[in-house]
Amino acid sequence: MTTKKRGPKFAGKSETTEAPAQIGDNVPPSETEALRQNLDEKTQALRERMRDLQVGLARVPDPITEENASQVTDFIGQVKRCLRDVEAKRKECKAPLDEQAKALQRYFKGISDPGQAMLGPVEQRYGAYVRKREAEERERLAAEQRKREEEERKAAEEATQKQREAEEAARKAESDEDRRRAALQMEQAERARQQQEDAAEAAKKAERAATGPIHQKGSLGATGYTARTWKHEIIDRDAIPLEKLRPYLKDEHLAVAIRAYMAAHAEEIRRDGEKSAAAVALAGVRIFEDTDVRVKAS
Repeated sequence: MTTKKRGPKFAGKSETTEAPAQIGDNVPPSETEALRQNLDEKTQALRERMRDLQVGLARVPDPITEENASQVTDFIGQVKRCLRDVEAKRKECKAPLDEQAKALQRYFKGISDPGQAMLGPVEQRYGAYVRKREAEERERLAAEQRKREEEERKAAEEATQKQREAEEAARKAESDEDRRRAALQMEQAERARQQQEDAAEAAKKAERAATGPIHQKGSLGATGYTARTWKHEIIDRDAIPLEKLRPYLKDEHLAVAIRAYMAAHAEEIRRDGEKSAAAVALAGVRIFEDTDVRVKAS
């Protein structure tokens, strides 16, 4: 039996020409580079088989006839067998890495678990404290709002009264001096009305700024605050208006539901074929039988 000798890995490269040694050439490879080298050694035979199959692809008959169909079947089987071996080798090489990853997770979990155990009870008490503070703050702001509204109401009434008095004085004015005093009253009444509106707008801005979340700063730089988010809970599945959700359903979500629907009616579809498929049809969906030709590798 003769051994087939393979040519050099990089054709055309002179075997006597070597790059001059550089400073740092003796640096060991990184973990990733070492892994790549290790995988190259373990998969050399697989990579050679795959290259041979790539070369053999050119010899696959075309067109396929009854006389050469068995050759095509064999070729497909060889490719699938090679792919199966590649997957087996991948799992074999990955197994120790998976164990290392699990060990790493366990190691750091052992460090973080005590911290998580400490956080739970403390954060629960802290949350109760912050929510209590927020409730007190809301009550304080509500009281200030009621007081401010009462003050605004009185200021508005006073401004309205001054406006009426100024208008009345203007109607009764007979001399130039009376008209001058009436005009001054009108100007003062308008100024009072504008000041009352400006004060009301400033109070609203202050209220909006004060209704944000409470921030509790620590002496070491940490800041505690409440974050409000909207969540949902399904309380009656059948009452959900699915039409409202239609714009937010992606095709992959619909595909999952359609496959589940087809699986639930699989017996009916298999029994009468297209006739039953039509009976359980969904508007906008075509249910049909497809044929997938498969070759099982030995």
